[in-house]
Amino acid sequence: MVNIFYKVPQGAKDEFYEFFQTKESIVRNFKKIFRSYAYKQISTPVFEYYDFFVQSPGTIKKEELFKLIDTKGDVLVLRPDLTIPIARMAVNNRKRIKDYLKLFYVSKVFRMDAKDSEGKKEFTQAGVEYFGNQNPDADAEVINIAIKTLLSCGIEKFQIDIGQSSFFKGLMDEIDISPADRERLKTIIENKNFVELEKFLMFNDIEDRVKEVIIKIPELYGNTEQVIKEAKSICLNREMESAIENLEQVYHILLDYGYEDYISIDLGLINHLDYYTGVIFKGYMSNYGKIILSGGRYDKLTESYGHYIPATGFGMDVDELITGLKKLGLDTSEAVSTDYLLVYSDKNRKRIIKASDLLREREMVIETDFLKGYGYHMDYARETGIRKLVICEGESASIIDVATQEKEELSVEEFEKRCTTLK
Repeated sequence: MVNIFYKVPQGAKDEFYEFFQTKESIVRNFKKIFRSYAYKQISTPVFEYYDFFVQSPGTIKKEELFKLIDTKGDVLVLRPDLTIPIARMAVNNRKRIKDYLKLFYVSKVFRMDAKDSEGKKEFTQAGVEYFGNQNPDADAEVINIAIKTLLSCGIEKFQIDIGQSSFFKGLMDEIDISPADRERLKTIIENKNFVELEKFLMFNDIEDRVKEVIIKIPELYGNTEQVIKEAKSICLNREMESAIENLEQVYHILLDYGYEDYISIDLGLINHLDYYTGVIFKGYMSNYGKIILSGGRYDKLTESYGHYIPATGFGMDVDELITGLKKLGLDTSEAVSTDYLLVYSDKNRKRIIKASDLLREREMVIETDFLKGYGYHMDYARETGIRKLVICEGESASIIDVATQEKEELSVEEFEKRCTTLK
């Protein structure tokens, strides 16, 4: 039997201060970038009605939801996604949308993975959602912001794979297979599993002209201009042609941003969330195989809530990003250490507490403690990375540089006066 007092549930974790410090630094940079593009921060409820997600077409699978029941007997779920409730928010506030609505978020999501029962089930997402603009420039702006967030973390080697969901949907209009087979085909193509793809085509009644296109899709990635040229030559209908035209437009706008080194076309990129209607993309760090961000255009999602608003956006898995940064030795967050530890006695407690507040007003990190002995306080200062130790006993004070052990003797009164100039 698991001792619940010492363990957290599988898929959850405590975030100790080193991890949280890194997260806070990264999120601060992200927010600065989002706001610089006029996106405004919002939040949605942590729990939602179960039916809201189940009845939203092409969204989250039932088995991925964390369910709970409230006191009225209503079935609720912990928020498994942010795009869906933010789309509802946009519809509910549509009277306030004169032209565009640009929103960003940093929030927790909760989702189970049926394929990995021990995998993480709680993670922090940061992202943007851009409503009201159906032009390819909006898609390019969102991808540009995704690239800027990665660059802000000090990552130099990463790749954004860009696809087009309508290209695959147009192809699916040419064949008659079950929803289950369609999902299986998506997975096979996305995994670029040519052996399984040949088996799939062998055992399904699909026209030869369509088979010829399907077998080529996993190969349509890499050299962008060449991929687009090849894709144009195999389109079977107008929807596929329009998808490639749109993809080409977005790609050329991204070239104007100067990001050709970070982007790659992959027409085998297929998002299993069916609400995507146009450009889709995923981001990876070099030498770290997991997806750290994903997004795309979802023009029809808001129609489920009674009003059409074109939209595009992306979400970053902040926890996965931090894990990748640490594994690759790219954690550039600055450690927040204590500037001064002020140690006082009964006689000068009030004066030292006041002095510590003066230093904090100057944005210094200050700790205070009651006098226990020089060795005790010096050991603590060394272990925790404190810069300077100030021991105040009676009317005497000593300022000790913890690293060099240089000591300055002065009176408590002199120390109080210097609190406005200490560095």
